Amino acid sequence: MIRPVRVILLNQADSEYKKLNEVVGQQSQEGKENTEEMQLLRSIKQKIDFVKSNPFYGDNIPKSFIPKDYFVKYQAKNL
Repeated sequence: MIRPVRVILLNQADSEYKKLNEVVGQQSQEGKENTEEMQLLRSIKQKIDFVKSNPFYGDNIPKSFIPKDYFVKYQAKNL
């Protein structure tokens, strides 16, 4: 059974992602087709899809290297 994978952006990453979405939305309404912001947003969405389809995508960080604060503050079990 395949477990569902969630990608959660926290704090500043989440707010910056939302701002980027707004900028790209405005650019789309203006008829722009391929700006740097659009390319960046596509790249971020692509990486999120990679992680969702394969949670082991990228570099795994040993659990001993994860700061203890992350376990408490974000309930992070993997990075």
